[in-house]
Amino acid sequence: MQTVVGKLGVADDEAIESGMLSRSIEGAQKKVEARNFSIRKYVLQYDNVMNKQREIIYDERRKVLFGEDLREYIMNMTKELVIETIEPITFASKFPEEWDFDTMNNHLKRICEQFKPLQLSLEEIRGLSDASLKEMVLDTFETLYQAKEQELGTERMRELERMILIRVVDNKWMDHIDAMDQLKHGIGLRALGQQDPAAAYAKEGFDMFEEMVQSIKEETVKFCYNVTIQTNTERKQILGGGKESFDDSAKKMAAQAEVAMVGDGVEQGIPQRQHIPERGKSKQETVRRDMPKVGRNDPCPCGSGKKYKYCHGREE
Repeated sequence: MQTVVGKLGVADDEAIESGMLSRSIEGAQKKVEARNFSIRKYVLQYDNVMNKQREIIYDERRKVLFGEDLREYIMNMTKELVIETIEPITFASKFPEEWDFDTMNNHLKRICEQFKPLQLSLEEIRGLSDASLKEMVLDTFETLYQAKEQELGTERMRELERMILIRVVDNKWMDHIDAMDQLKHGIGLRALGQQDPAAAYAKEGFDMFEEMVQSIKEETVKFCYNVTIQTNTERKQILGGGKESFDDSAKKMAAQAEVAMVGDGVEQGIPQRQHIPERGKSKQETVRRDMPKVGRNDPCPCGSGKKYKYCHGREE
């Protein structure tokens, strides 16, 4: 086309009027626009999948940020974990004597380290049912959680629940976003196998989201049941509610810290103060030259014929 245009002598700013050329350009433009529309359509469908997942996660975070009481929420997650642990054991056989209590006890021990394995006699096992076993284990976990609240305090336990939940949700959500982004980059190849990339992305994304939710539930419950607070003696005295109030104890500790810093600091690991001479006791001497100052590019006074910077000037 460039050769033809050159032979015809068409100027650069002159419009080319040709039916065949116009139809070719129009056809190419339609193909490009159709391809771009298809890309935008799939991107929009991918975003819709992520938006639905994002709404669920943000709803979980709002419960924490708005300061809701999460105890009932944590207990519901515990109930789901316990039922998911017991049901595979009871579904294996309709006779309680054939249930694998060792496997069940090991799985429940992973949820809460303070859980003691069930010690049941043969008569008690024969009288069990699926519902009674679940109720027994759930009552045990309720008692363990109440003991944890008494150990840490109700207010502190509520704060720890919010802290644990939002930390676990944020960590799992960031990992899930990275995994979904990697899935998006390679999902377009499913079209080569006669699969709809959007449908495959939605299905696999839902499975990954369910795994993330299950992981959030497990880690949150485990942290809530096994959390411990380690404090030093001074911190326990302040929080223990002794004779001194919190403000008085804090002021006392601040005063002690200030005394330690203004001392010599040898035992505290603080560098010792340096001696600073007083002004006026030593008079600064005036330096006088015996010979006139020589420039760096001037001939050296020794008579070598070299420049000063290349001769005796190197010693300075």
